[in-house]
Amino acid sequence: MTPFIGRGAASRRRSREAWRLEKQNRQKRGGGEITLIWEELGEMLPDRDTPEQHWERRAIAAALERFLRGLTPEERILFLRRYWWAEPLKTAAAHCGIPVRRAKGILERLRRALRSELEKEEITL
Repeated sequence: MTPFIGRGAASRRRSREAWRLEKQNRQKRGGGEITLIWEELGEMLPDRDTPEQHWERRAIAAALERFLRGLTPEERILFLRRYWWAEPLKTAAAHCGIPVRRAKGILERLRRALRSELEKEEITL
């Protein structure tokens, strides 16, 4: 004879399973990092998507490529891991072998430098 499992136990088991699946799916979608990355890049990213902006987007892409070429390999890897591959700051810093606090400072400096470069080229976003 199997012991009676009350309704609450089954419900809790289903809730734990649902929570686990939700967490797993959230991690597959970046675990909330995408939202944080959009906030960090802020108004620097364009929200326009019209055909008339094609050449402007190409100019932005070219400026971004020039900016990335001017970085040290460590800075470039950190920047791309954080903002292109959407890695958590902790993971990107660990990959580069630097503390999170230093990575945060480097990324802040790089964002300011990128903004400055875009302003020099009269690119407004």
